[in-house]
Amino acid sequence: WDDISEEDVTFLMENYFSKIRLVKQPISDHEIYASRKQILNLFGYKPWSNKYTELLYDNALVAAKRDVTPSFILTEILQFLREQKVIRPRYTTLQNIISNAMKLERIRVASIIDKSLNDKAEGILKNLLVRDDALSEMAAMKQDAKDFGYRTIMVERKKLATIKPIYLLAKGLLPELDISRQNIIHYA
Repeated sequence: WDDISEEDVTFLMENYFSKIRLVKQPISDHEIYASRKQILNLFGYKPWSNKYTELLYDNALVAAKRDVTPSFILTEILQFLREQKVIRPRYTTLQNIISNAMKLERIRVASIIDKSLNDKAEGILKNLLVRDDALSEMAAMKQDAKDFGYRTIMVERKKLATIKPIYLLAKGLLPELDISRQNIIHYA
């Protein structure tokens, strides 16, 4: 009774049970579960059980391939549960499913990259990251040219020469990774 507002009780009593005097008695677990079961049946929903865990994992893995952010995976899982008319599990269950899906997707992507990178490709990447000015150079590569002057064009040509091997490597690797544009941006 402590979970029910007095306004709700008053409304129900006045509108539906006006001729009955309310006597508040403790509600047993049996009554709670019986009521819950009737409500589920009325709306065609099924209660959560562990038999749905594998289905949610599969759904989460598919979602992680599209977008590896936890909020997206959660939204996809909740949508799946709504479509299947299954009551959602506890928060910790959802947390475990999402974190495991993210972990498995990272492992999958990392293993494909590890298998695909040859010594030359690793050397190119290490060379880019070993430089003292690596961060500022990488930030400069993202900047658009300010004009079409001779010096600017020469700087752009140097950027192209630096990133072309990485671009070619990524271009060959992306189809093998089988990830969405959103995840490409995320990992980039």
